[in-house]
Amino acid sequence: MDLQETMRELESLGSEQTRKTFLRHGAPEPLFGVKFGDLEKLRKRIKTNAGLAEALWDTGNSDARMLATMVADAAAMSWMQLDAWARALDWHSLVDVFINNVVVHSPHVRKALETWSEASGEMQRRAGWQLLAALAAKTAQLTDEELSPWLPRIEQGIHSAQNRVREAMNSALIAIGGRGGALQEAALEVARRVGKVEVDHGDTACETPDAAAYIEKVRAHREGAGGRAVTLAKNAVDSVRDMAAKAAAGAQSVASGAKSAVASAKNVMSGARDAMTTAQNAVSDVARQAAESARSVATRATKKAPANVMRSGAAKKASPASGARKAAAKKTPPRAAKKAPGKRAAPPVKKAATKKVAAKKAAPASKKAVPAAKKAAPAAKKTAAKKVTAKRTAPAAKKVTAKRAAPAAKRRARPRA
Repeated sequence: MDLQETMRELESLGSEQTRKTFLRHGAPEPLFGVKFGDLEKLRKRIKTNAGLAEALWDTGNSDARMLATMVADAAAMSWMQLDAWARALDWHSLVDVFINNVVVHSPHVRKALETWSEASGEMQRRAGWQLLAALAAKTAQLTDEELSPWLPRIEQGIHSAQNRVREAMNSALIAIGGRGGALQEAALEVARRVGKVEVDHGDTACETPDAAAYIEKVRAHREGAGGRAVTLAKNAVDSVRDMAAKAAAGAQSVASGAKSAVASAKNVMSGARDAMTTAQNAVSDVARQAAESARSVATRATKKAPANVMRSGAAKKASPASGARKAAAKKTPPRAAKKAPGKRAAPPVKKAATKKVAAKKAAPASKKAVPAAKKAAPAAKKTAAKKVTAKRTAPAAKKVTAKRAAPAAKRRARPRA
């Protein structure tokens, strides 16, 4: 914000009622009558602005100068500028805000205290003593040893000083006595000797406090505050102990719960291991039983298979020999019949042997085709019946034929071998 915008803002914030109040308290014109709360809001918007502060101060407007002390860069102000502002002071309320907002934060604070407290002008001299009160009450820039020499000066000069200077000296005496300790007792003695200080506050309800009574009140409040502080401290300690005990109990409970949880976890893990072991054993038993069943089945199959194979092999070996004998018998009867023509039983033997050979040849075909075997069955029965008849009718022919046929069979068998 620039100067023109700020002045328009101040004018819009002013009110006639506040303006009249300020005039009763000694504020010089021109002024808009802006409340301190509105000035503080405006300060937050502007923040620190040294150039604008200087421009506002130069306007001479009481509201603008109040705002100038709020936005000034106190640390950057030179002594000449600071002293120039002090010489321009013309209202006791403006003096107070100038000291609290600017001078207390200035690097020239000690020089200002010594210079202005001996000034001839009422407002400038008030600034010196008001600065002493602010340093004693609000900061630790001055020690008790540095503040002690100011008590005799207050006692000697307070009743002869200007109106607003007396008010500032009384405020400084109260501030020094309010620091406590040995300095408090010394300030209290001075205040009792000084007595009541008269200040003209104009057409207002303001009053000047009695320094001795005020210091006593501050001391009682501090002692009471100290007692209350001790009580509060004890209560705080007890509360902390209770909280610590509860926290310890809670920690123990948590630790116990954690131990229980660990034990439960161990039990669960143990149960899991047992379950795994049981499962492994069950699987092993099942596998063992399955293996034993498989071996049993294989053993039974092995025992059955060789017997069938042996019977099949024996049948195959027996078939050629039987066929050879049948062939020999088939060929033998004709020769025997020639050598023994008188025997009538020979022809039936030949026919029976021929039919037997035919039955033997038909046997392999019956394995491949069941219907053929069924058809050959009646013929086989007839052949067997004829064979039985041949055996009964020609016992003698077999003997003669066998003797005569044997050498011939041997001779015929050799070339085949």
